[in-house]
Amino acid sequence: MGDENISNGTLCEVRLNVLPNEASGLLSTENDALLEAHEWDCALWTVLGEGGIQECTALLGHEHGANMNEGWQTVVLEARLKDEDVETEDSETIARYDG
Repeated sequence: MGDENISNGTLCEVRLNVLPNEASGLLSTENDALLEAHEWDCALWTVLGEGGIQECTALLGHEHGANMNEGWQTVVLEARLKDEDVETEDSETIARYDG
């Protein structure tokens, strides 16, 4: 990746094209195989605040080599709950479990 694509410390705005469209949390992806499979140079897990967690977990991936203000893609995770009786509405954060 060339230097022109590396963030210079300024913020950029990424607009989600996924309804309900309220990202309530972000968590960096630390899985190189996942990044390679999508041809991304970085990605963030996010939860969308309005709906069940099984429908509202997504990846925001950045296309390898694209300018940081462009090249963002959204992929919604396909998931199902182990226990259907658990309320999972309105997620507000996301975290990594290590161990």
